[in-house]
Amino acid sequence: MSFQEDISKLMMLAYAARIAAARDQLYRDAGTQTNPTEGDDFAKTEDKSAELDNDNDMPAPAPVPAIMHSKARGHIDEAGLFVCECGSKMANKAKNIASHLSIKHNDQAAYVKKHSVSPHKCYRCLKEFQHFCAFEAHIRNSYDFRGSTEQIWKDWQETEEGTIITFPNTN
Repeated sequence: MSFQEDISKLMMLAYAARIAAARDQLYRDAGTQTNPTEGDDFAKTEDKSAELDNDNDMPAPAPVPAIMHSKARGHIDEAGLFVCECGSKMANKAKNIASHLSIKHNDQAAYVKKHSVSPHKCYRCLKEFQHFCAFEAHIRNSYDFRGSTEQIWKDWQETEEGTIITFPNTN
């Protein structure tokens, strides 16, 4: 603890002692030993001191909101959004987190499979793609491929890494 923190802590302790002494005097003057009432000024002072964090005499931090899904791993950011360990941000609601977990963190999900690293090549330009989704975007944008990619996906899954993937001509 630094010198300045020590001084600050001593000043807060002296202030608390003065408040306690004044409260005791009030009780003696009133001839009672009951707690201050809601409308009493000392009760208000006591409430404010209860809000202070005893370690550093600063206002206590706001409570951290709970993550709304039991299997989620991550934290809540300043905006109240859930931040997954993978870096994705979403509303801190069970349905949003469950959807994210089932799509991004389930090994059997189609999304995960299509984004898994498995390099294959385009048969037209021989450009290599690490993920099926990138390959799919390539053939749709570069070669104006339209229609289902189910058969192409099956070919991707069934062939070894580095294989050249063919697809129907659209011209």
